[in-house]
Amino acid sequence: MPGPTLAAAALALALGSGDRASMERAAPQPSEEHARLRLVAPTRALVAGDTNYLGLLFDIDPDWHIYWNGLNDSGFAPSAEWTAPPGVEVGQIIWPAPHRYIAPGDVLDHVYEERVLLLVPVEVPRGIRAGAMLTLRAQVEWLVCKDVCLPGFGDVRLTLPVVEAGSENASTAFASAFESAWARVPLDGGVLDDPRLRVRLAGASIEIDADGARRLSYYPQSEAARVEEPIRRGVSTSGHLRLRRSPYDRGSLSRDPVVRFVIVADFGGDEPPLVVRVERPLSELGG
Repeated sequence: MPGPTLAAAALALALGSGDRASMERAAPQPSEEHARLRLVAPTRALVAGDTNYLGLLFDIDPDWHIYWNGLNDSGFAPSAEWTAPPGVEVGQIIWPAPHRYIAPGDVLDHVYEERVLLLVPVEVPRGIRAGAMLTLRAQVEWLVCKDVCLPGFGDVRLTLPVVEAGSENASTAFASAFESAWARVPLDGGVLDDPRLRVRLAGASIEIDADGARRLSYYPQSEAARVEEPIRRGVSTSGHLRLRRSPYDRGSLSRDPVVRFVIVADFGGDEPPLVVRVERPLSELGG
C-alpha cells in the first residue's frame, strides 16, 4: 500500500491492581490531532476462557479521515503490533467496511470518517482467576488527512477485571458502538449464501447483483486485482456492478487469479446493510 512504513502499535496486557474509575477510563491524549483515540470495551469485565473484543475507537474531526486496510491510491491504515502476558492471545484487527473518498485528481481511497471502532479480539485463558485485573495499554499510530495528511499518535490504556463464564457482566456506554461496528464487518469466508446477492464471471468481467439494494459498493482488499475505472464502476445505485480487470494490473497474466474484495449492499430504511467478503479463485465464480 502507498505511504511510509507505519510504526506498529503495541498493546501491553499485564496483571495488576486497579480501581473502578480506571476500568472505563479512555481519555484522549494530547499528542492526538484531528483524530482522537480511546481504548474501550463493550462490557465491564473480560471473560476467562473466552474470546473477548476490545475496540480502538476513533473520533475524527469533520472533513478529516483515516484509512481502511484495503487498496488505496494514497494513505495507509492504522497498524497494530500486540504483546501480551503468557497465555493471553491478541488477534488481528477486524476492519468494518469503509466508505469511498475521491480526492481531486481522481484519487480514490477507502476511508473512515467521523467515528469508527476497530475491533480487537483478546482471548483470556481459563487459568486467570476471577477478580484478577488486566491492564491493557495501546500505543497506536495512524495517518489522518484532509487537504494535508498528518501522522497521529495515541497512548491509551484500560483496566478490566476477569470474570468466569456465565457471570454477570454489565454493558458499558460503548456497547452500541460495538454493535454498529459489527454490522459493517464483512461476513467471512466469501460464502455467498444470501439469495439477494449474486457474484458471477461474465466473460472478462465480474458481475455483482444485489436485489433491492439502493446502493452497491465495491471495496478492493490490499492485494486485489486492479479494475478499470474504479471511480465510476465501483459504486452503483441500480443494484448492479460490472467490474472489468485492468489490463495494466501486474497480476493480469495469472491464469486463475484470486479475487479479493468486499461488497456492501445498502437497502435503506431500517434494514441493515449486507456486507460480504469475496476471496476465491476467479474460476470459482462460475458463469
